[in-house]
Amino acid sequence: MSGNTQVIISYEPGHADRAFDLSGDKNIKMNTWDQTNLSLFVDQGESERFTLTAKVNLQNYNAVFSDFSGLGSVEVGGRWTAHKGRDVVLAFGGSMEGLGQRFRCPNAARREC
Repeated sequence: MSGNTQVIISYEPGHADRAFDLSGDKNIKMNTWDQTNLSLFVDQGESERFTLTAKVNLQNYNAVFSDFSGLGSVEVGGRWTAHKGRDVVLAFGGSMEGLGQRFRCPNAARREC
């Protein structure tokens, strides 16, 4: 809606010391894996049909062969509402991601993202 802003903050911790095998059983011991994500999502209504969106993600990732801490990703975009009915909303959106280092890169173990 025009002029309205929505802000969502999410915190996602993760920890594991076991992995799944091919049959789906959690019986493979591994070294500790820790991951924490802190995300900020902002939705700004520019008109009745158009909304700007932005997301920033901070990450802390530690595993035996790689680690990363910092800006994970920055995303900006928009959404256009084509139809808003009583029970159905049809909207089209797009976004671009850039800037952040995104820890899941090919050379994360050497910190060459």
